[in-house]
Amino acid sequence: VDGVVMDKNNKPVGGAVVALIPKDGTQAMGRSADENGIISFKGLKPGEYNLIAWEDLEQGAYMDPDFVKPFESKAKTVKLDASAREAVQLKVIPVEEMDKP
Repeated sequence: VDGVVMDKNNKPVGGAVVALIPKDGTQAMGRSADENGIISFKGLKPGEYNLIAWEDLEQGAYMDPDFVKPFESKAKTVKLDASAREAVQLKVIPVEEMDKP
């Protein structure tokens, strides 16, 4: 899965944290976007995944299902077949939205 993280003005967000969360319940993975907002996840098994991007995030916070739950509505879902490649554009969740109860 390759992707680019964009803000509400469609500008790339460098350093954003992107979580790839398998829908089968296995462990989530995270990556930081490069300075151009680009992320890449390689070697994934076929299946369905949710991708969520945050502007700034504490290390490993995406591994806590209770933390992630309120943001699931903003996730982008991808379905991978064997040897499939998927390109996605993600909208970043800004820091100010993370502070809301």
